[in-house]
Amino acid sequence: MVTKFVRLLMTMSTIIAILFGFALPDVPQSAGVSEPLPAIPEYCTADEISGAGATVFYVVRPKAEALDTVYAADFGFSAANTDNFTAFADILNYCRQHPKTRVVFAPGDYAFNTDAGFGLDGLTDIYFEGNGARFVFSYPGAYMMPAE
Repeated sequence: MVTKFVRLLMTMSTIIAILFGFALPDVPQSAGVSEPLPAIPEYCTADEISGAGATVFYVVRPKAEALDTVYAADFGFSAANTDNFTAFADILNYCRQHPKTRVVFAPGDYAFNTDAGFGLDGLTDIYFEGNGARFVFSYPGAYMMPAE
């Protein structure tokens, strides 16, 4: 349906352009600008990403083996809990106070039975090792909120 509408719109635009003597604008071509490899701290690595038009950019991320490790279970995060909101909030607060932290989750399904969300502000160089853990939310909505 959308494809047919777009074709019809393009056909009508072309006809109108021909009748009234003006050119349809072209899609601008990429300048092919690439960014240089950024400075990488010893506890990080960088992934090179090939973008459109032969552009290259880098995503710097922490290396798990170079970070201090904590376990989600030590904060009370458990598949047996009916609500892991408080435990996860405690994990995030710990990570705000301790950058360069790797948080290891055990495999399992973890329930969240609240409509409250988590602010992600103040988190730097954090590595969540999920190991197949699944977060199961009981309410629709946005649970993770970026910094404002």
